[in-house]
Amino acid sequence: MNLITPILALFILNFIIFLIILDFNKSRKNLKEPLITFLVPCYNGEKTLKCCIESIYNSYNPNKIELFVIDDHSIDNTTNILKILQKQFKFKIITNNRNLGKTKSINSTWRKAKGELIWIVDADIILNKVSVNECLKRLYSNDKIGAISCKYKVIKKSLLSWMVGLEYNMMSFVNSAYNMFPKGAFLIGGCSVYRKKAFLDINGLKNNMISEDMDSGLRLWKKGWKVEQSFNPILTYSPETIKKWLSQKIRWSAGGMQCFLSNPYLFIKNPLTILFVLIYSIGALLGAIEVTSLPFLNISYFVSILLLFLINLPYIILEIDSFKEIKKLYYLFPFVIIYYPIFLIISVFGFFKGFFSYFTLNKSRRGW
Repeated sequence: MNLITPILALFILNFIIFLIILDFNKSRKNLKEPLITFLVPCYNGEKTLKCCIESIYNSYNPNKIELFVIDDHSIDNTTNILKILQKQFKFKIITNNRNLGKTKSINSTWRKAKGELIWIVDADIILNKVSVNECLKRLYSNDKIGAISCKYKVIKKSLLSWMVGLEYNMMSFVNSAYNMFPKGAFLIGGCSVYRKKAFLDINGLKNNMISEDMDSGLRLWKKGWKVEQSFNPILTYSPETIKKWLSQKIRWSAGGMQCFLSNPYLFIKNPLTILFVLIYSIGALLGAIEVTSLPFLNISYFVSILLLFLINLPYIILEIDSFKEIKKLYYLFPFVIIYYPIFLIISVFGFFKGFFSYFTLNKSRRGW
């Protein structure tokens, strides 16, 4: 195996960590407690909705919260759960007569917001005070910041959820490093807070975008706004089955390709993500090929193991809270050898779907 690629990936990773440390050490103060309008679009959210809504009210001053929950024509017990929760928290319920999708649900509601900030939260997200406070500090430390997206920490229930958690950590590493650049990070994930002024500037979300959050971040760049990612994570549930996982991976990669084709020059101006993902992907695939070639054990084999371990080490370190949890390092090997190569192959199908969607989805059509 040619070791140049993983060595280069390791070098880029160290540069990214350096940028994250610089961003983390910035001094930020927040003296404001603005009215925040939270928007929670949900479809069949009976398993997670209660925890989501409770976490919103437990993470911020309840007197400064305006909450809209948009029930997108759920067919499970979501409606009854909302009615019970509404008696405790007094939020507003909007029920769609038919399934409109997340983007249309948000766009039909956000103009009613009275808050200075608009916070979009998926129904499978669990907020916390530390993350909310950090987002507010970032927003009010710089008037040019238009939006902040929150880093994910996956609730671990299975080997698949562990693999997804490491993947999320990898993505958030690069995204966090972008905080040090003038244009900032991509908006990724189901937990993003916008200045209402910035959200007005881009006229809300685009319905025909598969990754409407990434697209909104790119359009904010065009309007002169900066976007960032928080360092402190919020909790989220990951796909529970292989079928749901495949759907998510294809949708995300398709959305990324669609956004790239819509705004190629913005990606060229901010090449760190593409550079790291390209180098890391090649290194991971070559490494997985060599690592699985057990009959050909040699020095190069053990060097490959070491390099792949070092490249992925930061992602698992984020999951280790004490020395007793050092055994979690074992999750690195199935992630590198099995999960990530399969993820790359699946993503190729998503790229083709995104390419096709770019030419076929008009403004009025639903992206997903």
